[in-house]
Amino acid sequence: MNISLIFVVEGKNDAILLREVLQLCMPHVSSRFFAAQGKMMLASVARNIAADLRSPVMIIGDTDSLDKAESRHFRNDHIKALSTLLPSNMIDAFAFWPDLDTVIAEATQLEIKGLKRDKLPALQRAIGKTSEAQLRAHPQLEPFLQAVESLWAVITPAQQLLAPPAKIRTSTSRSS
Repeated sequence: MNISLIFVVEGKNDAILLREVLQLCMPHVSSRFFAAQGKMMLASVARNIAADLRSPVMIIGDTDSLDKAESRHFRNDHIKALSTLLPSNMIDAFAFWPDLDTVIAEATQLEIKGLKRDKLPALQRAIGKTSEAQLRAHPQLEPFLQAVESLWAVITPAQQLLAPPAKIRTSTSRSS
């Protein structure tokens, strides 16, 4: 059985971008992404998934604001929404401010002004051309990746318990 870290994000583009960031920065993390189709559905989708899969869940959204306090409110509200379903060490929430697209553009030094309406291809190319160190140095991506690593640490012992036991070699020699 393969245990994955579950990410519930606002939309499909967020899932695509974060999957690429994680593959670059944390290739050891097994992950599954679920797009909630909007900020209003994040908690509901996360609760359904948490109730069904019982895996660590991280809810990720945007604050749509430059107010850093919005990130704390987002985190607290979403952790509270899952607290009756999972132990506290299996839940986290993270809000990018003002949004994930802007954070990725800043981290990859992509010129934001030149981005057209469909930013996804440009952001994907920018992630592919950047380094892990460059992404980890961004003031929002660094704490995000640390939070992912903390949740992954909860999974790692469980994966070890689920691994098939090593075969024990027994001696079948006969005494004469």
